[in-house]
Amino acid sequence: MELHSHDRTSITHEEIVKVIDSHLFVGHQKRKRFYVKGIAFPNPPTEPHQQPDDSFSGWNAVLRQLANETDVNVVRMYEMDCNLDYTLFLETAAKLGIYVLVPLTQASGDGVLSREKKAPDCYPKKLYQYGSKCIQKYWDHPNVLAGVIGNEVMNDMVAWQSAPCIKSYLDDLTEFSQMYSTRLTSANANDSNNQRTAFPLMYATQHDSPNAQLSPDEAVKVTLDYLACSTKNNFIFGINIESWCSSVQTFEYNEDGVTESSYHLLWKTLTGQGKTRVIMDA
Repeated sequence: MELHSHDRTSITHEEIVKVIDSHLFVGHQKRKRFYVKGIAFPNPPTEPHQQPDDSFSGWNAVLRQLANETDVNVVRMYEMDCNLDYTLFLETAAKLGIYVLVPLTQASGDGVLSREKKAPDCYPKKLYQYGSKCIQKYWDHPNVLAGVIGNEVMNDMVAWQSAPCIKSYLDDLTEFSQMYSTRLTSANANDSNNQRTAFPLMYATQHDSPNAQLSPDEAVKVTLDYLACSTKNNFIFGINIESWCSSVQTFEYNEDGVTESSYHLLWKTLTGQGKTRVIMDA
């Protein structure tokens, strides 16, 4: 069925997505389950604040195409710089009914979490400062679904040395989000637009194993268990599944209708992890 942009509604502060228990919900007065149907999105221009009309024209054209021709409701950004201004892009996406996953790290600059270094050197002070700055910058955009603290960082045994830094970054930004929410609530107690009570965080892992002793599903569970251990709030756990699936295949069964699908096997492996909302990111 063709979906037109006029069939969508703009995302306001009433439609902020929240992580509650092990699910995503949207809505303040009338809460309902939220299901992600997302797609990776092109990298942003290098300096969007200097030439907004020209720099954002390509982005906005793709956003409108998604709104007009698909039922995608989330776009995932892989490179953004919190020192730049993305207001025009985020507001356009909100008007088209599209949520955005934003990165809270960088490939270079202040937002680098180095997988080549052991803890604590992989987590410099300026990374925390960068992440907390990002949260403050994106807080008032109701269509920012979550901030991604890392993407496929612990892909091999060497990179697993940086796991404590990923977990510390997750816990620290969770605590900062809670403190920032409390501060805003106290300062703006009568502001009806102040509906965000937390800034959801997300880690995305590769559906693979760092060694021959663990299957991909087992390795994913180890990563989830580690990050969820004693964490201070719910977070979103993304799984980058880079595998082909048939249009005949269902969630439960493969094409033959008998053998269990890899998606269902993975879901069973992770069932009961109530600290997180598990989403599949192909």
